[in-house]
Amino acid sequence: MDSAVLIIAAVLMAVLGAVYIKGRERNKKKVLAFKAAATLVADVLAVIAAIHEGTFAAWCVAVGIFLYACADILLEIKFIWGIICFGMGHFWVIAGIGMEGASGFVTMLVFVLLYGSALGIFYHDFGKLKQLKIPGLIYAALLCTMCASTFGAAFANGTVWNWARAAGGLCFVVSDGIIAKNFVKRSRSRLSGVVLMILYYTAVFLLALH
Repeated sequence: MDSAVLIIAAVLMAVLGAVYIKGRERNKKKVLAFKAAATLVADVLAVIAAIHEGTFAAWCVAVGIFLYACADILLEIKFIWGIICFGMGHFWVIAGIGMEGASGFVTMLVFVLLYGSALGIFYHDFGKLKQLKIPGLIYAALLCTMCASTFGAAFANGTVWNWARAAGGLCFVVSDGIIAKNFVKRSRSRLSGVVLMILYYTAVFLLALH
């Protein structure tokens, strides 16, 4: 992909994301569109890649990132709707990366490490999730599978773009980990909010690359 396009997209995402982060403290609903718009910029990159490659796998990734943008909105309307939509997005990204080719062994190994770590970290907080416990466990499995598949693809194909996607998958896991910790602790600092949004936008940007 042309470097100029990537730079323009990165700057645009940074600006839109900054507007959302700065404005959400005053009125989150008024700036919610900027949150989704930043993710849609990454989706445009994924669509460009899909048109260039002309493969169903690439389009699956583009659909997944589009669902992430939808989830950005839904998450603020009703949390469980956002979780479901993000989970659907992960499913499409997993499908797309899987069709492009990934090491099954590496994917399984990374999944076990990530999911096992998540269960260990949040084990004592499960009771606080109440009705969200099962959806949370399912979502975490999809998130960890998505990230694991990016590493599986990176080891199988070894391109710079594949490793960039792996970094993006890891950023997504860390970002959602911060959200989960804030949720169970019922608290969120301004710094953690900024960090998780930076990680999230970095994640979707890198996942869109190919």
